[in-house]
Amino acid sequence: LETMRDVMLGTSGVNAAEARLKATTCVKNLSNADANDAALLHCPGLVDALGTVARTTLSSPTTTTNACLALMNLSISKVNKHRVFRTPGVMDALIYVISQEGNNEAKVKACSALSNLAIGYDNKIPMFEYPGFVDAILRVIRDDVGGEARTKACSILWSFAAEMKNQVPVVQRGDILPILVRVAEEDTTTEARFKCVAALTLLAESLENALPLLRSGALVPLMNILHEAGPDPTQWKGQTASWCVGFLMNLSQSDDAVPLLREAGVVELLAPLLTLNHYQSLKAAMAVTFVCRYDEDDATYDLLRKTETVIPKIISLLHNTLAGRGGNGYKYGVFTLRSSVGCIASLASGPDFMKERIATGPVFESL
Repeated sequence: LETMRDVMLGTSGVNAAEARLKATTCVKNLSNADANDAALLHCPGLVDALGTVARTTLSSPTTTTNACLALMNLSISKVNKHRVFRTPGVMDALIYVISQEGNNEAKVKACSALSNLAIGYDNKIPMFEYPGFVDAILRVIRDDVGGEARTKACSILWSFAAEMKNQVPVVQRGDILPILVRVAEEDTTTEARFKCVAALTLLAESLENALPLLRSGALVPLMNILHEAGPDPTQWKGQTASWCVGFLMNLSQSDDAVPLLREAGVVELLAPLLTLNHYQSLKAAMAVTFVCRYDEDDATYDLLRKTETVIPKIISLLHNTLAGRGGNGYKYGVFTLRSSVGCIASLASGPDFMKERIATGPVFESL
């Protein structure tokens, strides 16, 4: 491995370029097997050398691609992610590759490596803050319409949004939200839309983001996706519509957002889901409960009656999320504890029949 590293870094000699290619290919091939990770990562300077090769071999596209492939493979395992990320030169090299034109395969592999790294819990904040990285990712999303690199880049934004400490800074940047909304509106053929809808849903977990999300125009495309998906979730293709329901559930917990959601027709859109024996009914019931929490008219009473069958699931969600275990509640998806506690509070302030359904042992124990 040390010999391969030295050959990869060698720049003199008649056959230096060919030797570099073969050494890089050798390391790439070794990286295909997880069992080799430890040896590759513990070879002094080998990962650094892959970064150097990726950044300095644009005249040899295959060499660049293989270096990015090796970094992609080494960044798959959970235990490797932070080590690869903090290796000097690796981030700069990958950012350089995704910023260049002409070698799309290397760009895709570099985006894949960066996407793998962004999944690592210890990497989400420092990667978001890494100089020039977000700008490079947004350029890929803007330029690579319909391409695989765009989908990988959108995955990175999703990973950033999954870290709660990133959620407000992501929105405050000002240039990420318009991109997420644009992809949600225009991309109907790749997974990029799904990634961006998921990112928007996670950003909506932070109540401070509610009004900026609404002002960004995110509501219309996500409601359109739900409308096109139809009222029967068993017929939905993929997870995009499911994330849209989650987006509305998260957004509805903001007092400032409620009037705008009411006016946009969110309650009417979600009403068909309330009576179904399906996990989407849980999120829909919670969203409707939040949106209607200040209403006292007959129509609201009838809507709340429709949510009665879902209440035991909401209670299980509260109980099991708090206990950190699965069960009838937690298996329905990942919810912030605030979502279930807030929903219980809204239901408890509702009509008498609702108070009776909420006044149970598990609820008191959890509270």
